[in-house]
Amino acid sequence: MKQNFRINLIKSLAVTFLLIFTACSSDDSDDGTTDPVMPTASFTVVMSELQATFTNTSQNATSYSWDFGDGNTSTAKDPVHTYATAGNFTVKLTATNAEGNNETSSSVTAEQGTISTPPDPNNLIAGGGFEGGDVDAWTVFKVGQPNLVSYELGYEIYKPAGGSDGALYIAPDNLTSDDGEAAFIHQKITVTQDGEYEIGALVKLQGENQADPATAMTDYWFQVYIGTEEPQDLEFSDEVNDDGSPKQYDYTDGQVSGWFFGAWTGWGYEIPATDGALVHDYLASNIASSEGRLNLSPGDYYVGIKVGKAGAGSFGEGIAVDDFYLTRVGDRNPCFDWDGTQEGNLIKGGQFEECDDKYWTLLKADAGLPEAEGIFGYTDYAPAGGDGGAFYTPGDVESSSSTLYQYIGNLEAGTYQLDALVKLGGVESGMSQYWWEILVYTEEPEFEVGYSPKDAEDNAIPRVAGYIHAPWGGGVDAVAYDGELQYDYTNGNSAGADGTFTLDASGDYFFVLKWGTFEGSMGDGIAVDNLSLVKVD
Repeated sequence: MKQNFRINLIKSLAVTFLLIFTACSSDDSDDGTTDPVMPTASFTVVMSELQATFTNTSQNATSYSWDFGDGNTSTAKDPVHTYATAGNFTVKLTATNAEGNNETSSSVTAEQGTISTPPDPNNLIAGGGFEGGDVDAWTVFKVGQPNLVSYELGYEIYKPAGGSDGALYIAPDNLTSDDGEAAFIHQKITVTQDGEYEIGALVKLQGENQADPATAMTDYWFQVYIGTEEPQDLEFSDEVNDDGSPKQYDYTDGQVSGWFFGAWTGWGYEIPATDGALVHDYLASNIASSEGRLNLSPGDYYVGIKVGKAGAGSFGEGIAVDDFYLTRVGDRNPCFDWDGTQEGNLIKGGQFEECDDKYWTLLKADAGLPEAEGIFGYTDYAPAGGDGGAFYTPGDVESSSSTLYQYIGNLEAGTYQLDALVKLGGVESGMSQYWWEILVYTEEPEFEVGYSPKDAEDNAIPRVAGYIHAPWGGGVDAVAYDGELQYDYTNGNSAGADGTFTLDASGDYFFVLKWGTFEGSMGDGIAVDNLSLVKVD
């Protein structure tokens, strides 16, 4: 996970400094000579990013000397100077007339009322440093709930580590009302160049505590958002639904990227405390990649932060955001345009083409064992009858373990069918002491944790459906095979012989592919393709 650090700077701010010192009038001296006309020194300056464009407005001068306050100087009349870093600088102009008389005008840039952005000129977000003056860069609408979330810019008491001076602070306001609170803090941006972009920020929050939700975060949502639809203020909108009720805007329409951190889930997920860079892959609601990357076409977008909580919810100690950025990082990424979804198939990327890896999370499954490799779009060893590439797990690692999984949604109760194509070499290829399992589970896998979920009483949670092909220590030798899943091959399966199984209750489910060896071998490896999970009743 990479940190993103940015330095505040003054952007597109026109600041005029004018200090005119009145010179003595021309007059006759006591000896009958005429006094020279004294110069006056004055100037204006326009700041754009780190570049300062000075306009000399001095009078009665023939030469000029500039001191830009950072160690650099100039004798030009109207210089343009670029500062290396952001900050406040004392700029001095000395104007001199033909007789050698001179006068100095000085100014100090002020941060009050300025808009800060990271120094990257490609950053499209203004005011992403969330300093006090950045309020002018943002529009705040009330959305979807009766009350507006309490917030503050330039907050320094609770802010992300490594951030700039101030931060955006979402105040706790916990458990004080039965009414919910929500807000959309946003701005309009214009993308002029097609390509791959990255969105990120620094975030600090307390996280969730299911055992004691009153002291932590619960029933809340916090979303970093890019969309194409112009936001509407719920408080002032006169739009209504078909039934005449006020329209509740939540701005999912036109969404091109989203990152939900602890979206209100009813404890379907538990988000840990965070103080660092955005973690884009915490929840399945994200549309960008795990690095916060996505493709954007030229056009107008709305970028911002959507935050809220239910009436009994809690923001814990609050949420702090800093150094918010959106930058172009390269040409368009073809995999971001790849659509690995199939009508009726609850599993995304089940064809296992090269770009389908964006739908999956690969974890090291057991502490102490090396991570087993998994390759998408593999064609050298693939099941017969498959489409294009396959997912391939090489067999040349004697001890290894990995888990590949995805969140498949909140499924309704009913009957489902699981299917896939599989190719493996069997005992003749050297397969021994290995496991390879296809599972549907209610629990999300964890890094370096063997996938054997248990409940609060430490009892094993049974798999809803599964396919175990010669598990480690099993009594069945694997034979070479190239075809559809064999659900009756071992007694570890809990689905029917045709891959059907029943969900008795609705809920959140994960699809899991788990494999590994312990001082064994997978022989030629295992390949899987055309994976599907469909509701049949």
